[in-house]
Amino acid sequence: MSDSIDEQAKEEGRARARSTAVWDSRICDKEYWDYLMTIIPHDAIGADMTKQALYNSYGPKAWYRNEQFQCKDCGRNEVWTAEQQRWWFELAKGQINSRAIRCRACRKAWREKTGRVSHAERQKRKKDSGPG
Repeated sequence: MSDSIDEQAKEEGRARARSTAVWDSRICDKEYWDYLMTIIPHDAIGADMTKQALYNSYGPKAWYRNEQFQCKDCGRNEVWTAEQQRWWFELAKGQINSRAIRCRACRKAWREKTGRVSHAERQKRKKDSGPG
């Protein structure tokens, strides 16, 4: 009984992930998209391919899942959440093959050290400056 409940919960998760996924014919054909939707993980968030920046990439994201990584500066184990990935790839238009490499604290320290500005800060400045 427990296995059937687990499988039912997983199928509900896959259905939820499929409900947020959006196909883009510029990226893959419908047959491949339909296949991807049959293998979408139950713990994923479906990707909106129409919002991803292409950058001549062969590997668009059909879904996002939490990904563990080790910060290259402090060595701490971190998780790049599916929601953070969705923001990065769909709103910030990040390179589709990029990955998180620094934890939030080290990323902030790196920006201060190098004088770099976060995407959110650039967007805020752009909005504050108005039409140019």
